[in-house]
Amino acid sequence: MADRLTMQDPLAQYPSPPFEAQPQPMPGLVESMVPAPDHGENSIRPLESWWDTPILETPSSINLAMPLKLIHATRPV
Repeated sequence: MADRLTMQDPLAQYPSPPFEAQPQPMPGLVESMVPAPDHGENSIRPLESWWDTPILETPSSINLAMPLKLIHATRPV
């Protein structure tokens, strides 16, 4: 057991490469999962759907709402 209070080389304390190869199985296929995972291709609405959402303005949120208004005003139609 090494003394905790003396200086030690951390590179010599732990195992170093080369390590032996470890087998790793291939990742799972989506087709075999039940229920099928939702990666958002069909469920996530595009960002453009938020352009018509009204902005609630309060004195504390005016600094946060102003950049959104500028983006909304400069959005190409």
